[in-house]
Amino acid sequence: MSSCVHCKSNNSENWFYCRNCGKRASKNKYSENLWIRTERGKRTDVEFSNLSLVDSVNEMVKNKEKKYAQGW
Repeated sequence: MSSCVHCKSNNSENWFYCRNCGKRASKNKYSENLWIRTERGKRTDVEFSNLSLVDSVNEMVKNKEKKYAQGW
């Protein structure tokens, strides 16, 4: 028979939260420490620069135009 990990009251119906104390009735089955990496988030380094917003946008446009000029 299962019971709440906090107040030890009966949890025979297996509720997620304890009906008596209102806290989570059981321990986590999996760690809450999760690190997801995607194609977009591969880079782990951070670059800082002193470009203004206008200069940054202009640089991105130039890079994009250069990329499309070379082909896909």
